[in-house]
Amino acid sequence: MSSPSLTKRPYVLSPEEGDAHWFAGGLMVAKTTGAETQGHFELIDQFLPPNYAAPRHIHRREDEAWWVLEGDATFFCGDGEFEAAPGSFVFLPMGIEHTFKVGPTGARLLTMAAPSGFADF
Repeated sequence: MSSPSLTKRPYVLSPEEGDAHWFAGGLMVAKTTGAETQGHFELIDQFLPPNYAAPRHIHRREDEAWWVLEGDATFFCGDGEFEAAPGSFVFLPMGIEHTFKVGPTGARLLTMAAPSGFADF
């Protein structure tokens, strides 16, 4: 029986580094993807304009979490509503419809999804 080859490797990215893409008016900077984590998770640094809102949606296979670095946002999950200021951590489990809306000053959110695959859209 052969063992799988190890493809994960250590690395460091500066604040300016990462694969950056504009999506729906926000700048998404991938800090790590499933390619680097063997599909375990991905981490995206989001720079979002004032009043940015994601459409309500459901993840069937990924849990999603955010760390609010700057600004504020309101998260909606099922019937729940959660206010998140800088330093707040938000976890929303898979299978529940959710969305979020950024406050009037914009926001920077560090977003993690596990397992990976969410960032591929």
